[in-house]
Amino acid sequence: MRRFATWATYLLVIVAFIASIIVSTLVTHSGQSAFLAIISWLASDDEVEITFGPLEGSLFSKASFTRIAVADQSGEWLVVHGMSFEWQPKQLLLGTLLIKEVDIDRIDVLRAPSEPQKPASSPKSGTLPRLIPISLDRFNVSEIAINETVLGTPARFTLTGAAHFHDSDQGADAQLKLERLDAPDTA
Repeated sequence: MRRFATWATYLLVIVAFIASIIVSTLVTHSGQSAFLAIISWLASDDEVEITFGPLEGSLFSKASFTRIAVADQSGEWLVVHGMSFEWQPKQLLLGTLLIKEVDIDRIDVLRAPSEPQKPASSPKSGTLPRLIPISLDRFNVSEIAINETVLGTPARFTLTGAAHFHDSDQGADAQLKLERLDAPDTA
């Protein structure tokens, strides 16, 4: 039993050491850039590429991106400008993704995305995959600009709200307010 306790202590020290290296790396600019490159790579595939502009601030509290772009084989079709967010990463240890606020200056929808080259795989069932609870307490998009090629006429909106996903049994709730900026009476 004593041998087990010794090995468990060694294992705990090694895990704590590795965790401290990861955390100390993520607080540096180069560490955050490498982390975002990995996230971009994981979120992208043969047909969709997501790129993140420079990150300002800390991944562990409040940060902002100057630009996030989504592209397909025909090029960029969606660009997010000036996104800032505040979240509480320690809540992940308690099993919840808690995002206090997200503010976005502008989202440009340049065109509709291209049709996927590969046929979409059919869903296995009508249930959601098991996810951790997600809470987005407040979000604000100052402007959503939709190109004429998407709707047939250009349109500009603002969007505010909050959203919460509890679990696949309880479902989700959201409060959204969408207002048209270029033709206020038509929203």
